[in-house]
Amino acid sequence: MKTIERRDPRDLLEWLEEHIDGAHIERTQALWRDALDFKPVPYLPLSTACNVEAECPGYTIPEIHESMEAMLFNQLLACVPVVLAGDSRLPMIRANYGVGTIPSLFGCKCEIVGNNMPWAHPLESKEQIKKVISRGVPDLLGGYGARIEQTHAYYKEMLADYPKCRKYIPIHHSDVQGPFDVAHLIWGNEIYYELYDEPELVHALLEVVSDTLIAFLDRELTRIGSRRDGYCPRGNDLFKGNVTLCDDTSVNLSREMYVETSLVYNRKVAQHFGGAGLHFCGRADHWLEDLMEEESIQSVNFGYMDGRFDMAFLRKAYAIACRTKTPLVRYNLTDEEFSAFEPSEFPTGMTLVVEAGTAARAKEYIAQYAAKQTAEY
Repeated sequence: MKTIERRDPRDLLEWLEEHIDGAHIERTQALWRDALDFKPVPYLPLSTACNVEAECPGYTIPEIHESMEAMLFNQLLACVPVVLAGDSRLPMIRANYGVGTIPSLFGCKCEIVGNNMPWAHPLESKEQIKKVISRGVPDLLGGYGARIEQTHAYYKEMLADYPKCRKYIPIHHSDVQGPFDVAHLIWGNEIYYELYDEPELVHALLEVVSDTLIAFLDRELTRIGSRRDGYCPRGNDLFKGNVTLCDDTSVNLSREMYVETSLVYNRKVAQHFGGAGLHFCGRADHWLEDLMEEESIQSVNFGYMDGRFDMAFLRKAYAIACRTKTPLVRYNLTDEEFSAFEPSEFPTGMTLVVEAGTAARAKEYIAQYAAKQTAEY
């Protein structure tokens, strides 16, 4: 790409407007939907996680939290390698204020340390937790709420003058996490003890958090113009489901505790929206099958896999996915696994990612992948 001399989102919008291949995006969207629906596909969607060259640096985390213009620039910058690589990723943007979005509505303070996304500090006492519960659903424009709404309105205003960008770069909902993740952020690590000591209080908090997630997402999806067509954009991927939830802290729960707590409230939120995709970092072998058997959870993503997975685990997870019709989204393969991957063994019902690093390496992966297919990539 040309050197972007100004860190101005208009420069990136102009570049993207010129270079977006609408026909490719439409084919890719159809491919994603078919794979997520377990329909026959010529090849699985393949994402090659590559970066823009250093000639176009983005803003820091503190800067994007101070400026909606800086945040939009970074969001659009992440769309550039999607266009450059020509793989199965899809361009999309969101108001990116981090995991503290919903906790901030309840009064949790969020702090940025260095160049890291903000972290939410838990409330200071059990008495504060009880007050949160008694008050019920908080002001949806408190905390980050109003800022997120303003940011998405700004995005829509900026996209208005760029018809291809407006059509092919959707705005997706912010990082709302999931019921147990939010409850953990509000309460802190003590919540794990309280599951045994005061389970009724934990469930009361999870009820309020779930109601808040539903109210917040209903409002946000309406304002960003979400189609709620059964597929939800997130990152550069599509999930099956109309929203996506995160369940990272639940990997610490036993199977019995997960089924009795986190899964109950994931179900409540997911059912309200006609289905949800679920992300968590980790394998969660002990409750994975319970999760994937839940009809309202319509797709699963394992997040950052860090070499703790192998082909034996993939075969196990894929067998459950095929039985429950719960697709695996963005399953991360190492270079070695990618080279040995046999498409005939996993013909549909999942999408793949391999870490390419650069756009040039991404094209090499795509060519390698194409050579294994019976249809042209």
